[in-house]
Amino acid sequence: MRRRRCGSRASARGAGVGSALADEIAANRRGHTAARRSRATGSRGAEWVWSNTGVAPVPTTWVATAVGSWGVERGLFKRRPAGAAGNPLPGDIVVYGEPGSGEGGHVSIVYSVNGDGTITTIDGNYGDRVARRTIDPRTARSGGQNALISGYVSPPGVADTVPPAPLSGPMFHQVRDVDGNWSGFQPMLGYLTGLPGDARDMSIAAMPDRSTQVLIVGADGGVYHEVRGADGNWSGLQPLPGMGVPDTAQASRVAITGMPDGSAQVLIIGADGGVYHQILRTDGQWTGFQPLAGMNTTGVAQGSRVAITGLPGGVAQVLIIGADGGVYHQLRYPHRYVMPGDDNVARVCNSAEGCWSGFQLLRGMGTTDAARGSDVAIAGMPDKSAQLLIVGADGGVYHQIRDAAAQWTGFQPVRGIGTTNAAGGSAVAIAGLDDGTAQITIVGKR
Repeated sequence: MRRRRCGSRASARGAGVGSALADEIAANRRGHTAARRSRATGSRGAEWVWSNTGVAPVPTTWVATAVGSWGVERGLFKRRPAGAAGNPLPGDIVVYGEPGSGEGGHVSIVYSVNGDGTITTIDGNYGDRVARRTIDPRTARSGGQNALISGYVSPPGVADTVPPAPLSGPMFHQVRDVDGNWSGFQPMLGYLTGLPGDARDMSIAAMPDRSTQVLIVGADGGVYHEVRGADGNWSGLQPLPGMGVPDTAQASRVAITGMPDGSAQVLIIGADGGVYHQILRTDGQWTGFQPLAGMNTTGVAQGSRVAITGLPGGVAQVLIIGADGGVYHQLRYPHRYVMPGDDNVARVCNSAEGCWSGFQLLRGMGTTDAARGSDVAIAGMPDKSAQLLIVGADGGVYHQIRDAAAQWTGFQPVRGIGTTNAAGGSAVAIAGLDDGTAQITIVGKR
């Protein structure tokens, strides 16, 4: 059997593992401690899961790090390189602590490998409960030793498929003039070279002075920025340092928007899956990346897609797909901006760094349940409203408006060609125009 790692989806074996422990999670929440203790405790929980999904042989030990030794002895242990995620695949046993290092380790089962570099695991004895967690395998710690992940044990008889490197391709740019004429695509140069460059993701923003700014994830995973002046000259790509370090920031997704005052604001999904923001000020200085807190937590928000737009008055609006697939929105207010408050009491943003409203989960169409999706886009409008576009969890394209009074219209489907049903899509983009109209593009589905 071959296993494939495909975005954030669980493989057939991974789904089987998830199903095997789903009942344990439910039993745990109902307080069925007998089931929890007999079947879902640490390494024996991993044994039980593998046994109930047809895997043989299985480790038979209560000591978590001994599971690693069992894998080493059978050639099934895949070591996690320092500073890297390694090659986890759905159905693998995650081993915290060096194989054979004694008690104090921990094990879990990989449920899915996510496109943002995180993995979702099911832990049979996490805080005396069965838990589903999404973690960064490079930094996650657990067990009495507070140990890092040493590696992964593959199920016997299952061959790993080496995951492909993230796709990158050549970069091109062109201009459509006011008469409707296209300039034709021209290659964009790479960093410190006269040759065309490659990118994994990119975003472009128009500025008030008729220049544009481009933000990319390079083929090396680094974040780079470039300006095209109003005269058509390019500044050349420059790397953006990571948070608190001189090394180039690493990311999977980027977004950039121009602000009315001539500054630019950028968002990235970092290598750790976190959402980070920074500003290029009008004096040409960068503020440095800072993490955005998740909803109702001081921890870094986790996500897979990001979008940002600037509005008249200097407010920015942010839209992300969270690590849980939910669609989250928040606002950034500039210094001294009069912000709406509870009970119609206005507040002034006194922070020179700006003030954030905090992420809020948007509701799905016709329901109070959370909206979920796989891609997002947002555009600011001249009347201070914003228009949002998402690819929903069902693959349909949906649109809604947040008006200048902060009222939401609710998501509505964007109809496909010749049908009243929502258009199917995999990627979306939206732009607002000075006359109040909006234009959208989508990557459809056949």
